[in-house]
Amino acid sequence: MKKFISLSLVFSVALFAESLKLDDLVKEAILNSPDIKISEALYNSSVQKTKQADANYLPQINLSAEAGRQGVDYKNQKINVGSSSQPLEFGKIETNILIGTVSAKQLIYDFGKTTGNMDSFANIQKANKSSMQQTISDKVYSVKEAYYNLLTQYALIKVNKENVKLNEKQLYRSERYFTAGIRTKVDITDAKVNLIKAQLSLNNSEYDTKLALVQLNNVIGHNSDNEKLDIYIEELDLENAYNSLPRLSQKEVYYKKEAFKNRADLTQYKQLLESTKSQYKQITGDYYPSVYANGQYTMQDVDDDAFVPEEQWKATVSVEWNLFSGNKTQAQEEDIRISILKAKADLDNTKLQIQKKVSNAFISVNKELDSTKLSQSLSFSSKEKFIQVQKRYEHGLADFVELQEARQTYINSRADLAQSYYQYYTAIARLDNAIGK
Repeated sequence: MKKFISLSLVFSVALFAESLKLDDLVKEAILNSPDIKISEALYNSSVQKTKQADANYLPQINLSAEAGRQGVDYKNQKINVGSSSQPLEFGKIETNILIGTVSAKQLIYDFGKTTGNMDSFANIQKANKSSMQQTISDKVYSVKEAYYNLLTQYALIKVNKENVKLNEKQLYRSERYFTAGIRTKVDITDAKVNLIKAQLSLNNSEYDTKLALVQLNNVIGHNSDNEKLDIYIEELDLENAYNSLPRLSQKEVYYKKEAFKNRADLTQYKQLLESTKSQYKQITGDYYPSVYANGQYTMQDVDDDAFVPEEQWKATVSVEWNLFSGNKTQAQEEDIRISILKAKADLDNTKLQIQKKVSNAFISVNKELDSTKLSQSLSFSSKEKFIQVQKRYEHGLADFVELQEARQTYINSRADLAQSYYQYYTAIARLDNAIGK
């Protein structure tokens, strides 16, 4: 039988199609989580910055227009227009003007300054994309971890309810045995104490479930104040827990290879290293000139008495070279060298951390698998012992303390089995995250 929990903390049979399973919760988290939205915004911003950097290698075209009145005073200047002509005296001229100018400037070559800048931003864009992908991968793991914690707490509620029922039955028996004169009143007192302890454990597990729901709600970025969220929970079959677990099919070395192939953060640091190298190319380009092609065309509409050209154009090749920048370029070059060394170290450190994560996750999976197997065996054995001690107690061959120890060992084994079972699934999720799934 499947059940669900809603964020209103009501337990009931799930008959609603909108109740969410793990995959649905992951989708909710990817859509709603602020940290993913922040990561996506950083990526989108880097896309626009890359476009800005690419624009530096495209023609720069400008159009300007002027309209107004212009005054020119030549004073006593004279202009000879021919050997036989009288010199012209313009004196003072005022005229209406309308001017339109189109200019263009195209970078031809700058020894890597612009291309280095373009490559740097392109690599940062790729790094931010990888960072966003890693954020999503980490979010998927966080959702799974919170979800399996919720399932654990729900399973512990079931175990603690069983414990309460067993203690209620024991209190009833103790009262009957005392009335029949078979047992002393202290057994009734002990039974009441143990029942209260069981009720306290159940109460705590119910509050822990509430906390687990709050944590899951936070991880998926859901506002529980505005809308209830129904979550499917499949009840754990403790009698068949170990046999139902999936098994790893590959050795540890396989998962390490997968991690180095798939981890988004490894790609991120590789791109950051390439970006830093591109910045070095950009800085060293400052030692050399930049070559541009320039063009300009101007058209003027003026009064007839204005002595100015109505059309003019020019096409040039220019060289711009900053011969001295106060040692700024040398300092920037040395700073980038240091940044490259740091980026390489960050990449190497990321590789080591990935190896560690994969190894830890792989070991944890096998550890929890063995733990579940042993917990399953302990659950079976402790249950058998509890039944035997209970019969001995009924026949006066065992005291209440022995019975209580057997019952508590059985309940503890059931709780340990539930925890090991879901810790195994959490370990599987951690391994998936470590290899970049």
